[in-house]
Amino acid sequence: QQKLLAFWNRLLDAYEASATELEPHAAKAGAAQEAFDQTVCRALRAAGQLAKTRRLAYQSVESALWERLCRLYLLAERLGRQGTELRAFRAEPLSTRIEAEALRALALETGAPEKLAPEHVELAYRIVARVGNSLAMADGQGPGLRFWVDLAHPAAPADGARQPPAPGAGVRWFGPGTSLARLDEMVKHNDANALPTERRFGRDFSVWDKMTVLRHLLLYWGEDRPERLEPRSRAEGELQVLHGFSATRKAVPQTDNSEAGAIAETLKGKKNLALAAEEVDQAPEAWAFRDVSASGVGADVIGAEVKPAPNLWIKVGKVCALKAPASPTWWVGVVRFLDASNRGALRVGVELLTRHPRALWLKFVGEGQTAAANWETSSGAYTYEYVNVVMLFPEKARSLNDALLLMSPENFIGGAMCEALMGEKSRLVRLGPPVATGDDFVIAACEWQ
Repeated sequence: QQKLLAFWNRLLDAYEASATELEPHAAKAGAAQEAFDQTVCRALRAAGQLAKTRRLAYQSVESALWERLCRLYLLAERLGRQGTELRAFRAEPLSTRIEAEALRALALETGAPEKLAPEHVELAYRIVARVGNSLAMADGQGPGLRFWVDLAHPAAPADGARQPPAPGAGVRWFGPGTSLARLDEMVKHNDANALPTERRFGRDFSVWDKMTVLRHLLLYWGEDRPERLEPRSRAEGELQVLHGFSATRKAVPQTDNSEAGAIAETLKGKKNLALAAEEVDQAPEAWAFRDVSASGVGADVIGAEVKPAPNLWIKVGKVCALKAPASPTWWVGVVRFLDASNRGALRVGVELLTRHPRALWLKFVGEGQTAAANWETSSGAYTYEYVNVVMLFPEKARSLNDALLLMSPENFIGGAMCEALMGEKSRLVRLGPPVATGDDFVIAACEWQ
């Protein structure tokens, strides 16, 4: 990653120096003007790649890069060349504009890349490039122009709805323009219920990957952009953390362990099925507890050797169980934010799904011809599917009907009828559509019968 950052930095240095040298000769049409346009275009492309590479490594974009990007765009704007169509490289089939190249990095940054997994940052960058000519920039605010940057005082792009700019000739408003309609069209052409289980290996992105990123960009570029409303309070001590759905479901208490005997009778012959709380085969990690709110936790993973890597489990979109110093039980959350900008510490933000999780065994029973009782084996016995899930109770939940079910993607079947195994008090529950998905989990709505 450091070599890649060095490469894009040096390439940007070279293009930037060339553009500066060509500027005095680019006022008149001719070879110098064409060379200037292409050089600035390539320099902005390198700046965009540099910004993306930092986000791939969970690092924020340095202010110096925004200064260089603004300076390059201002060079082109002074000569009125920002809207000129050209090919950045001869091998590229589609034309681009200097303005579109500048918007690649700006649009990616306003799309909250810090809340995406690395592979989804890459996909977001490709989507931004694909809709690049639909993005827009202007001197004044208008429809589809929510964000701004000040060319005279370069800094990271800001959201005008929450942080209006100071008046000045250098302020440029930008935004998705007409690209939101294109993104919405892409969503409609894909499977709305795509799950992470259908992820393909290799170079292609799965439908689930595409849907995840398209919806993310629609959310963060749209009018209802999420905003943190809840105050956070400082926290101290160590936060114990278990990662992955498997460890999480084992850590939380079963719905009613006192009924394990009755459930065991129901599941006679299923020796491989654990009915009480299982022993977690994972040692909890210790994070430095930083802050907490009603729906989130902030923590630091301390250590000089902390480096984002492909095999590092801490990743945006990973489910985990957390135990605060004063909490007798485990909470359940999903990693939503990572920042590795500071050496020796990885800053983590976790969305709390519930402070009161309960594990539950489900028996898939189906209906009619698909009923599990009709699944006769060659030995004449009937087979059933048993799945351990985690019930998520939001803070305002008052009954089972307010709960959501957290489960493995491999076990999710939308619309399936299940029996919740609670001894004599077993009830039927129908799985609803997925509410949220991640690398190793699905959160589904449910309807208790």
